[in-house]
Amino acid sequence: MIKIENLNFSYLNKNLFKNLSFETGSGCVGLLGKNGAGKTSLLKIISGQLFFESGKCKVNGYTPFKRNPLMLEDIFFVPEEFILPPITAEKYISLNSKFYPNFDYSLFEKNMKIFNLDKNSRLDLLSHGQKKKFMISYGCSTMTKILLLDEPTNGLDIPSKKEFRAIFTNNFDNFRTIIISTHNVKDVEDLIDPIVILDNGEIIFKSSVKNISEKLMFLHIKDSEFLKNALYFEETKDGYFAAFLNDNDSNNDFFDFEFIFNMVLSEKEKINKIFGE
Repeated sequence: MIKIENLNFSYLNKNLFKNLSFETGSGCVGLLGKNGAGKTSLLKIISGQLFFESGKCKVNGYTPFKRNPLMLEDIFFVPEEFILPPITAEKYISLNSKFYPNFDYSLFEKNMKIFNLDKNSRLDLLSHGQKKKFMISYGCSTMTKILLLDEPTNGLDIPSKKEFRAIFTNNFDNFRTIIISTHNVKDVEDLIDPIVILDNGEIIFKSSVKNISEKLMFLHIKDSEFLKNALYFEETKDGYFAAFLNDNDSNNDFFDFEFIFNMVLSEKEKINKIFGE
């Protein structure tokens, strides 16, 4: 459980978060936002790597920056950038897995196999993409209650992104809280629910897929005449893709989170009124 209340945080003399409030339980949260919105800083605050100035942040009941060992053994953060030591993957596991009481070595081996990685390879000699795959394999295998992933598909080629989704499915259960911060939302849109949008240091949208599908309807249309009632639309090569109020409880199982992200940023007041923010 992550609970943040009225949190204030500044970075380089800039007020990044002002009275930020955010709460999530189990599930896989998609954290979306433009560059500089504060996604990475928020993950670092949650994982205890940054101090905040005021307000509250509780992770499983602990204040993260106090670095309580009981909190640290149940949270893992896979950053976007990292440096790995000149040792093998097997040695890395033997040295570091002991910090995570629920570490699953058989799951780690399965993850490495899916990613086609050799546990006897020296980590510092791997390519950037291979290093990323190793850290994802390791982080998922810690089996911590909270797993934070910052841009996990950056540096992965197309086949590796498919492998990432397979690994994620194998490592997810209903008791874990997973936050995926990403710009590459299409890589993970089948995995995330709910979605949270961070903009200018504040949460401007949070909703489950079910709630979105109940309140909005998304249609491909060719005639611009039908756009007059649209909440938001984007032009496509063969017409328009548009969002409307779902007044008729229509079945609605098509989602494009990139479109939703653009819609929320463009029509913030309209969307907040619909979703009761």
